[in-house]
Amino acid sequence: MKRTSWMSGAAAAVLCLSAAAWAAKDSKELDSGSGEVGEMMEPIRNADPEAHEFLMQKLAHNPDAVKKRMRGLPPPALLKRYPEARASFIRVIKAEMRAHRLAASFRGADAKNRAGIRQELRTALGELFDARVAGNETRIQIMQKETVRLKEQLEKRRGMRDKLVDKRLAELTSDEEGWDW
Repeated sequence: MKRTSWMSGAAAAVLCLSAAAWAAKDSKELDSGSGEVGEMMEPIRNADPEAHEFLMQKLAHNPDAVKKRMRGLPPPALLKRYPEARASFIRVIKAEMRAHRLAASFRGADAKNRAGIRQELRTALGELFDARVAGNETRIQIMQKETVRLKEQLEKRRGMRDKLVDKRLAELTSDEEGWDW
């Protein structure tokens, strides 16, 4: 997959947090304070205000390009449920933004400063790699926890089969509308 120069995948990932944001016609809906986007951007704003501003500008400027880069992002509900996933995500975003800033510095530096910036960038990319690996390990641990939770829920429902079938039968055969929310 070709990477654009303005943002890497993980940095862009924070922007694909709400399907409504992509459909938004009104720029107010894209504001970092609204809905799921605001909820998920808050940790970025707290951890790295400059990165937050950069990401919001990219979202406002070209949401379709950002959306393309969003595949593979953990869902917002998962990030809410598991603080370790959120912390890992923030670590990746911060590492991405550091690498981005160093790359921009490298492109604007004169020949004598480029070697030092290149070494810093290499170190930053190593840290980014480590953050991504740790993030993947965290995702695996979360998937394992979710699998256990779902298996327990399934076993519980199996044990309640007759009760649940009878309840649904009563709902479907009652004279009432059945839309008792």
